[in-house]
Amino acid sequence: FDPTEVSAKRAMAPLLVRSIEGAGALDAALSERGARLTAEGRAAPVTVGDGATLVMLEASQGRDRLMLDGKGYVTRRSGERWTLAQVREMVEREPQRLSPNVLLRPVVEAALLPTLAYVAGPGELAYLPQAEPVYRALDVAPQQPVGRWAARFVEPRVQRVLDKYELTPDDLDR
Repeated sequence: FDPTEVSAKRAMAPLLVRSIEGAGALDAALSERGARLTAEGRAAPVTVGDGATLVMLEASQGRDRLMLDGKGYVTRRSGERWTLAQVREMVEREPQRLSPNVLLRPVVEAALLPTLAYVAGPGELAYLPQAEPVYRALDVAPQQPVGRWAARFVEPRVQRVLDKYELTPDDLDR
């Protein structure tokens, strides 16, 4: 599956437009979710609450975040302005110019490719709980997050050095 193919972009376009249309409410819900996670001592690694939509746009300076700007939208870096009607028109003509951000991507994947589990690495496992309001707002059933298999191989000579200094591989990570 290639999410950059025009047919895939067309399939995800309705979700991207819905997330743009509800960007203000989504931003508020994500801020509230992040505060709740933090209060529970859990991670909320994705910055929210700054008026950003969950959609990226290929603009004049490359891939750029679409931000709320009054009744319209503006790209964060290039400052290009868009109305909702212009965004909808772009989706019809050039769906490949839009893509989901990190919190919208797993929701789009769940909608396009329904699965029981989402095999994720540590970073994804950290931010998936933060995406809960997006699943709810777009009426997409979330997948069960499952940690991806990982391993570390330590050569015998390296292990001898670790043993000599009473260290573990995890000590080296820190």
